[in-house]
Amino acid sequence: MATLLDSKTVTIANVTQVTQPPGKPTLQSPSNGATNVPISVTLTWSSVAGAEVYRVVVTISVDAVVVDMNVAQPTITLSNLQPNITYKWRVKAINQYGESDWSDTWEFTTSAQAAPDYAALFSMMGLVMVMGIVSSMMPKEQ
Repeated sequence: MATLLDSKTVTIANVTQVTQPPGKPTLQSPSNGATNVPISVTLTWSSVAGAEVYRVVVTISVDAVVVDMNVAQPTITLSNLQPNITYKWRVKAINQYGESDWSDTWEFTTSAQAAPDYAALFSMMGLVMVMGIVSSMMPKEQ
């Protein structure tokens, strides 16, 4: 407590400064063991107090690292993954005082093949139909 000259009291807030490594993140999505995951997927995990960055590692085997990078937010979007492959992933939180333990390692399996681009497919089908109609209207050579 501090006393002001006019006898009013003021409470001074206690400020806690983080001076230790952050805690271990908890993976959230996709769930462990998920299947038929799209080949473009967003990985998410819990935000950790005091974390400055998160190191994300995604692998398909011990020797095949797909992603190993630091990100500022508790999420990363992966694109163009291979279809029908099981990926393993884990995360650790990092700040100026050190690193957390690794999160649990989770895995997910991508869908067998990429979803077709229906808009492009229907557009192409429409073009073929129009070409067929136009060619049927053309005079036939005798």
